[in-house]
Amino acid sequence: MKEDLKTVLFMGLGALAETNEKMKDVKDSLYTRGKELYEKGVIANEELKHNINEAMKERVTVVNVNSNKKEDIIDAISNMSDEDKEEILKSIKVNKKSNKEEK
Repeated sequence: MKEDLKTVLFMGLGALAETNEKMKDVKDSLYTRGKELYEKGVIANEELKHNINEAMKERVTVVNVNSNKKEDIIDAISNMSDEDKEEILKSIKVNKKSNKEEK
């Protein structure tokens, strides 16, 4: 019976040692895999930001009108679509009416 108890005790110690080694391997494997996935995610995020910025540059036109000179305004209007011109005319008419009413 003493030998059986010794055998069970050694088996328990062996199981603890084996579990500890396997857990260390699993922990190292999970850490490595997680780090790789994180780095891939960072790279994918940077690529996505770059692609969005490129798409914005292709599709967005910035017009900066800092001049109040009549010639510059006429040039800007001449480059507009007919719909935009009509919208501006309507806005001017509305502003004229409201200015007259205020006086």
